[in-house]
Amino acid sequence: MRIEDTSCHEPKVRRRQLLLADIDERKRTEALNGEKRLLEMVASGRPLEDVLEATCSLVEAIVGNNKCSILLIDRHAVYASRITC
Repeated sequence: MRIEDTSCHEPKVRRRQLLLADIDERKRTEALNGEKRLLEMVASGRPLEDVLEATCSLVEAIVGNNKCSILLIDRHAVYASRITC
């Protein structure tokens, strides 16, 4: 959180800004539950494509109004595949 007091050219005019960067409790819980589901998928041996699709879905749910995709690239830097939701 950052609070700024700035004054204008007029001595009687002041402006206060409050910038607050935090996610609400619901989003925080959603993110932690999603992370737990992803870890459970990995631990249970689910296919990589399933885990990556779930990762994209989680990112899109948390961030909102955005799209997520993951590009898989082999060791020769050749595009191998794309995972999207």
